[in-house]
Amino acid sequence: MQQGIMNQQSKHIKNYKEVQLSTASQGRIIVMLYDEVIRQIEYARDELQASSRKYDKINAALVKARDVITELMVSLDFEKGDALAKSLFSLYQFFNTKLIEANVKKEVEPLNEIYPFISDLRESWNKISTTAVASPEVPSSGIDISG
Repeated sequence: MQQGIMNQQSKHIKNYKEVQLSTASQGRIIVMLYDEVIRQIEYARDELQASSRKYDKINAALVKARDVITELMVSLDFEKGDALAKSLFSLYQFFNTKLIEANVKKEVEPLNEIYPFISDLRESWNKISTTAVASPEVPSSGIDISG
C-alpha cells in the first residue's frame, strides 16, 4: 500500500515538473538549469566531505552537472550574442574541466572553485528573467500599447 502511494506522489511530482518546464520562459529555464547544476555540485561536495564517500553517487551527480553545463553550452546563440556567447562558452568549458577534475581526483576543491561563479551566473539570469517578465517587450510594430 505504501509503495502505491509513493508511486502516485512520484507521478504527480513528475507531472508538475513537466508542466513547470513546458510553461517556463527561456530565462526561467536557464535559471532552472543553473539550479540543477548547483544542486548536483552541493550534493557531490557533501558526499566528498562525508566519511562514507559514496563514489558512485558522487560520479552520478558530477556527470549530471556536466550534462547540464553541456546543455547550456549548446544553447548559446553565437549570432545574436557574439562576445557574450563566446565568454559564456569559455566559462562553461572551464566548469566542465573542473567537474571532471573533481570527479577523477574525488576532491572538493575544484567544486569550491567554480561554485561562486555558477551561483553568480544563476543570480544574474534570475534577475534578467524576472525583469523580462515584469516589463514586457514593446510589440515589433513599434506601437506602445502599455498606456
